[in-house]
Amino acid sequence: MLLAAGIAQRAINLIRPDWSWLVPVTRVTVNGIGLALQYPIAKTFPWVMVADGTTDPARYGHLAQNFNVGIQYGVFGWLWIYLLINGAIYAWLCVPHIRRLIRQQRGPVRQVLRSQS
Repeated sequence: MLLAAGIAQRAINLIRPDWSWLVPVTRVTVNGIGLALQYPIAKTFPWVMVADGTTDPARYGHLAQNFNVGIQYGVFGWLWIYLLINGAIYAWLCVPHIRRLIRQQRGPVRQVLRSQS
């Protein structure tokens, strides 16, 4: 679903390139959901286990442990850092769009107040 959201965002920006706000908003959302999805997946540790009845459980147990450490370090050790930094950068890029939206909403009120005084 996150991949589909990214594809949809790029397709919309091909049709409406003036919607410059869509890129950072979509990326912040996708990165935030990606970070949130890591927690329940990380709680299901261990991901690779030795099946009952293996011929050499000590050897395969060590191999499964190495896979689990690799997955934990590679996916959950670096991916959350990437998603967090990427999300922070895109959140920073959302700030001008939020300011512009606030100014547009306040604009008519200020003009009405000026005309009354």
